Amino acid sequence: MIDYKIKILIVLIFLCIVFNYIFYQRNKNVFENFQMEEIIKFRKKIENINSKSNKKKKAKELQRIKEDEEYVDTSKKHLYNYKILITGATSGIGYHIAKMLNAHNPFLIVTGRDKKKVEELIKELSKTNESVKGIHVDLSHKNGPQKLFDYVKKEHSKLDILINTASTSVGSRFLLSKNYNDWQDEMSVNVNGAILLSQMFSKRMKRYKIKGKIINISSAASKMSNSDVNSGSDIVMKNMIEKYSNILAEELYEHKI
Repeated sequence: MIDYKIKILIVLIFLCIVFNYIFYQRNKNVFENFQMEEIIKFRKKIENINSKSNKKKKAKELQRIKEDEEYVDTSKKHLYNYKILITGATSGIGYHIAKMLNAHNPFLIVTGRDKKKVEELIKELSKTNESVKGIHVDLSHKNGPQKLFDYVKKEHSKLDILINTASTSVGSRFLLSKNYNDWQDEMSVNVNGAILLSQMFSKRMKRYKIKGKIINISSAASKMSNSDVNSGSDIVMKNMIEKYSNILAEELYEHKI
């Protein structure tokens, strides 16, 4: 009797196993299909999120491009519509920049320390451009930058582009033996002049909502770390100008200057 019950139990267990196996096999595809459907749905959700994110990024990029395009005043698409001031224009890189820009016939204002040289430059540039003006001013003097600013403000109202190229180098190239007066002269022209003019003209550009440009000329000397070849004071001051220009650019960015 017991053996009979055991046999029945074994048969039942076997049937359960067979039934479960058949059930699993039949529903295996259903389960796998369910998994695939869920994976596809999840992937679509991810794609939608990425798509929305990409659309937002694209919209921001288009907005940035639009804002950048707004920097360009269509009335000033060409250089001949600009009022440009160049300091230190009677020699060196300032002179070559003045000649290059003058070919586009802008309203050009040139400056220099030597009155005779300024007059000669105006005469030379005026042969091909009637809109050339100038003033001699010594930026090493305390009131030099203010004098130049007042002249432009009074005689020419507003300014679109300021290019600071005025630079001087006097005395020893070694910091250890640099004469105090020579250091002061270089600092006044190479650093203070550029900083004060940048500050004054950028404030005026901001006031009149001029999307202007301020260019402070540096040189490869700023990358040097010794006075074997380059003047130590020139290296220090060019570094100061570059750092100042970067900081000022950040402050003026929102004003399109």
